[in-house]
Amino acid sequence: MKSGLSNKPSEIELKIYHVLKREFEANLSTNNDIYKKFAKCLDPKERESLARKIQQIEEAIVHRTAREFGLTFKEMAAIYHKVEVFLG
Repeated sequence: MKSGLSNKPSEIELKIYHVLKREFEANLSTNNDIYKKFAKCLDPKERESLARKIQQIEEAIVHRTAREFGLTFKEMAAIYHKVEVFLG
């Protein structure tokens, strides 16, 4: 754990982080085939296409969760990063 009280996430930030993490984990289960295909793909064009698809899915998760909490995508990303670093 990092020291410094100013870096400690608030309770709402921890809640947001855990909600988002659960959503990402659920996504991995739901879209496991896309992630597996991406990992095994050797064709650069197909791999790029799969990467864009994964990015769209993950960004949609962040946007949806952000709306639930009345936040922007950028605020969600900052909170997620802050908690990841704190828990690091």
